[in-house]
Amino acid sequence: MVAKTFGSAVSGVDANLITIEVNVGQGTSFYMVGLPDSAVKESQQRVESALKYFGFRMPRQKVVIGHQFSPRRYS
Repeated sequence: MVAKTFGSAVSGVDANLITIEVNVGQGTSFYMVGLPDSAVKESQQRVESALKYFGFRMPRQKVVIGHQFSPRRYS
């Protein structure tokens, strides 16, 4: 694992904790796992756009970004 961070998702008046883990390995693919189908496609474009904006390039390796929703709720 290269990096691990935390985020949150708002659902109504509840906030859910999300764990985000990034792994870079051999290969040339970009994967996002743990999100619904349409959200995955949109998220891939957002990640690539954000990297370009800050002057970075997509690594020429396999990148896997995993999202895990925590069962604990915050409000």
